[in-house]
Amino acid sequence: AVLLGVPTMLFIHRQGIPVASISYTCAFSFISVYVGSIVMLHTRQYWMRDLFYKAELAQLQEVLFDLLPPFYVSQLIRGCSSIPVAKCRVVVLQLDLVGFTAMSKSEGHIKLAGIIHAVFSDFDLHVMGKDLFKIDTIGDCYIVVGWLPANTGDLQEERRIKELNVCSAVLGAAESMLQSIEKHNATHGYNLSARIGVTLGDAVAGVQGGLQPRFCVLGESMIRVADLEHSGVSGAVHCSSEFLDCMFGCCDWTLPH
Repeated sequence: AVLLGVPTMLFIHRQGIPVASISYTCAFSFISVYVGSIVMLHTRQYWMRDLFYKAELAQLQEVLFDLLPPFYVSQLIRGCSSIPVAKCRVVVLQLDLVGFTAMSKSEGHIKLAGIIHAVFSDFDLHVMGKDLFKIDTIGDCYIVVGWLPANTGDLQEERRIKELNVCSAVLGAAESMLQSIEKHNATHGYNLSARIGVTLGDAVAGVQGGLQPRFCVLGESMIRVADLEHSGVSGAVHCSSEFLDCMFGCCDWTLPH
């Protein structure tokens, strides 16, 4: 402004223009440039803050979707101050590693933690993208839930298709988990297997507690799936009659077919 303003003032003075007009013109130009710079600075700061807030919101939503099922996250985003405990119909899968207890007697704690992390990380990959939700890992136990459609206004055929999709996703995840264990055995020389229980039924889901709250699913279905897993055969999936009825129709599943 100074480099351009001084020669301009000299030129205008030689042309006989009053000095006062020159001063007013230069002052107005300087103020315009200064105000414009301030506006641009505030605009850029607002733009950067907006980008920062959007990035923070995206990270927060990613964490929420990792901790809670999508339905509950949507309620929080819409402004719900708490997560309600609600009844639901679920398909539950519970897996327990067979041979891990024996391995813990011969291997160090650090190596055991690494084995669990590697195996369960593969399980996570088989659950992701299938509309399933991992509830918890307790020791060498891995629990997954799939949400069945509620009794709403959907047509019976549409509800049937949704139920079959969820049940198929759970069975597919179970098969992939067993294959993943075989892969780890072949690669690292482990001697692991798994018992898997799967059932279908009613439950209650929500966040429990105020200190370090966690999402959990409670009800008879959770007790039933634990019994199925404990009484199951290593390397196989032990399904309840309710789950099989949903998948294949009503049959007498006590018969050996």
